[in-house]
Amino acid sequence: MESNKKIEAIELFRRANKNTESAKILCQIAFDMSNENVDWKIVKKIYVLSAFEVESFKRRAMDQTIDGNGDINTQITKTLDTLITTDMNTLSDKRLDNPWRGAEAFHFLLLCQHQLNTGDWDAAMKTSTRLTE
Repeated sequence: MESNKKIEAIELFRRANKNTESAKILCQIAFDMSNENVDWKIVKKIYVLSAFEVESFKRRAMDQTIDGNGDINTQITKTLDTLITTDMNTLSDKRLDNPWRGAEAFHFLLLCQHQLNTGDWDAAMKTSTRLTE
């Protein structure tokens, strides 16, 4: 029942254009699922959804500043203000600082597992080294 409420909250935040809030919830869901016995592909996909939410927020914020009205100095000021605001909104939560990090980690984990299963020991060792980063 708890997951249904989280999904409803994500949908509500998306409709309200609160992409960073929905991204935070998605990150929390993915983190909670990673500690359970769940298919890693699903966790990776949830991290990707979270990253898309952050990218959508950034794209929407930049689109609002570039409207073609006013002189170049006004446009530059608006763009800088938007960039600062965007950074402040995403840096308030460490998970949103680099939203692709979780998806990347699970990608390398899945790749390493596949390489171990196929007997490609050298590639699995290199991938696991990359995964520890």
